[in-house]
Amino acid sequence: MALRRHLGLERGSAFGLFALGRSVGWIAQALEQRRSGGLIRPRAVYVGPEP
Repeated sequence: MALRRHLGLERGSAFGLFALGRSVGWIAQALEQRRSGGLIRPRAVYVGPEP
């Protein structure tokens, strides 16, 4: 909402900003997966100090 006000955008355009950012991220991930030739799966391996 603060970004919308700062940019002087109309009410309701915050969702459009969110959707745009999300779409750009999905496209970037798809391009990266295509370049690597397979799905990118994050490894859920904890590397911090032992609890």
